[in-house]
Amino acid sequence: ELTVEAHDLRTPTRVSHTPAQVWLQLNTYDEDELQGLGDETPHRISKRRVTRAVRPTKRIEFTEADGEQEGRIVFQLEKETERETFKIRDENPWVTVEPNGAVRVKKKWDYEELGPE
Repeated sequence: ELTVEAHDLRTPTRVSHTPAQVWLQLNTYDEDELQGLGDETPHRISKRRVTRAVRPTKRIEFTEADGEQEGRIVFQLEKETERETFKIRDENPWVTVEPNGAVRVKKKWDYEELGPE
């Protein structure tokens, strides 16, 4: 008896109403090879999640007044896909990036303390 189970990890999971074809290849082993096989765990292949490339730096000019109010959204990053999320690469005391792409003032801006960047 052989059971074949296949599914994807997408949300929502895709379903096909037509059965999938499964090809079987039976191999024979020598006695020595059979002893080495033992009780193996089921064979599973997991797709590795790959981090996408970092986008080019976005440069926007601000005034000190833009950073007056802590928690204020100063700009919104644009999503290329609905499931895309964001995070800041280099933490800093001035702004934070939310997963939805909102860039917020973390600490009131002081241009003397901020420096050129």
